[in-house]
Amino acid sequence: MDNWVTTRNKVPAVLTGGALGAFFVLLGIAIPNFFFSSLHSNFDKTPPPHMTTDSPNVAILLKKQHKPLISVPRNLSRWKLWVLENNDAVINESHNDGHVTEVNIKRAPTNQAWHIQLNRMPLAVKGGEWYSLRFKARADALRTMVVAVSQAHEPWIALSPYHEVPLIQEWQDIKLELKIREDDHHARIAFNLGGWSIPVQIADVRFLQLSHGSPKWWLKLSEGNEAELQIQNDLLRVAIARTQKVNPQTIQLSHTPIHIQANDHYLLKIQARADAPRSIKVVMSQTNYPWEVVGLEQSIQLDPELRNYELPFVGSQSEDNSQLHFDLGGNPTSLEFGEVILQRILSTQPL
Repeated sequence: MDNWVTTRNKVPAVLTGGALGAFFVLLGIAIPNFFFSSLHSNFDKTPPPHMTTDSPNVAILLKKQHKPLISVPRNLSRWKLWVLENNDAVINESHNDGHVTEVNIKRAPTNQAWHIQLNRMPLAVKGGEWYSLRFKARADALRTMVVAVSQAHEPWIALSPYHEVPLIQEWQDIKLELKIREDDHHARIAFNLGGWSIPVQIADVRFLQLSHGSPKWWLKLSEGNEAELQIQNDLLRVAIARTQKVNPQTIQLSHTPIHIQANDHYLLKIQARADAPRSIKVVMSQTNYPWEVVGLEQSIQLDPELRNYELPFVGSQSEDNSQLHFDLGGNPTSLEFGEVILQRILSTQPL
């Protein structure tokens, strides 16, 4: 367990040794505290867990888990459909059986997603807390929808970031992690469906408050893949139930936000295993379009033994809202992660 598998194809060897990184820290070449002040959400300015002001170069992104991921589900009472401007849409009552709700969109000329809203309401949310929104969805043809938690009253402020969700004809399991910006006792989950004259079906909506603050890690599924996050033997486990496409990006385990500085040198340490030998891709990229890689894109080989890996890289551009993601699709083998540590070993910024 003390032996690290190290890959150094992106950084000169003279800069990548763990001992040399520690030497830089001792010499005072460490970066100022602002580097990891943005690891948390823009709405949370407190230092992240496991981060101390005397070690600003190191962020522990994942530790072994000892608590459940989620708490008791919040009650969701009813659907309401809001149709604005010249749009025309109705809830298809023949499909509204308590399990599947279908919105039949007959006309959507205004091309604004929020002009047709399917709302699940009312619900109470707490500012600063993280919630998990899970549901199944499909459409009669390729299209997108926009999902957020918002106020169900004036001034109609969005209480979470907006998420654009692509829909296909097959049912997909959608899982979003949302941080709420402020308390609200009359909020709603808004599925914004405008801009497309294509019916949408939604089922099995679950809205759960996370039990111990920011989830930091979230799972993104697409193209009919099925997987979920679990805690098993104190490890974060990605249990893959079904993978239908070869594309690794169809199942992504992501951590965000992370601040990356152009031309600075980093060392990412990963503790991981898989139920059977398989490879995964490790990427540091932008969180939003065009999702450019910001310095790290590399594959590692896992096997059933829990091993440690070191991946040095150089920030290719400055990005305040980067994401670290593991691309896991294309292989039905489940995986487990112990610790993930990001270290800046050399900074180009002046002291």
